[in-house]
Amino acid sequence: MAFWQWSKTAGNNATADPSINFSEGMSPSALNDSCRAVMAAAASYRDDISGSLTTGGTSIAFTLTTNQVLASTPQTGQLIAFVPHATNGISPTLTCDSGTSFPIQSSIGVAVGAGTLVQGTPYTASFS
Repeated sequence: MAFWQWSKTAGNNATADPSINFSEGMSPSALNDSCRAVMAAAASYRDDISGSLTTGGTSIAFTLTTNQVLASTPQTGQLIAFVPHATNGISPTLTCDSGTSFPIQSSIGVAVGAGTLVQGTPYTASFS
């Protein structure tokens, strides 16, 4: 599944991710599968924040498909990196994994200006 589902409270993670079984008393034979699932989740997160994802959509309504498959409304602070397929127009938005569209802002309440996101250049964004 995804890092964004995991808790910072260790005891809450026994069932936080259905692809990983680190519950108390788990079968020793399940350990290798669970370790590989952790590795897959880490690789998905790595790729989602590395700038290897390219947008689709239009220059004012960017779309993005992530490896983690973000929630419709990503958690505050969720990080994503992307490369725009086109230089942006006025007041662009970003929609990840067919979820909610969010305005792309340079600071809270301030939309990025037209031409700010240059085609082919990686950018990092945080949901707020």
